[in-house]
Amino acid sequence: MVGGHPPFFLKGKNDGGDFPNQFVDNGDGTVTDETTGLMWEQGVSPKRLVYKKARAYVKERNRKRYLGYTDWRMPTLEELCSLLEPRPNASGAYIAPLFRSGRTSCWTSDYYVGHRATVYYVVDFARGSIDQFAGSEGFGDLAITRFYEKCVVKLVRRAR
Repeated sequence: MVGGHPPFFLKGKNDGGDFPNQFVDNGDGTVTDETTGLMWEQGVSPKRLVYKKARAYVKERNRKRYLGYTDWRMPTLEELCSLLEPRPNASGAYIAPLFRSGRTSCWTSDYYVGHRATVYYVVDFARGSIDQFAGSEGFGDLAITRFYEKCVVKLVRRAR
């Protein structure tokens, strides 16, 4: 780690970052990262969702024992950043090709309540970046980098 932060790739911010994932394709629609101890779904939600519906989507997947598990959740910002790759794959996304995520933006579980709006964090695999979205309460004087109303969900759980 450099300066106490994981060496995540972020286009234009940390182009030299290359987190040392050790991905294992489990052959059941999931991928385990031996480095972080996390299990990821290979794909993403079938459609883009507003943040509130994204949370409900996770609960529904757990209720239905998606891929055999009931402890799926939305990833934190750092967890999702650990999937960013320093070079785009064949489809142009900054994520390992064994993920069927494509060029898309994914919600994280991280957000903060600002003075005038709730701000949600998004990892954009098409751009290799982190972005912010201000909730419908309004933007106020927040410096929002891009506007995201709907994003997909990439589910994660502890592998062990």
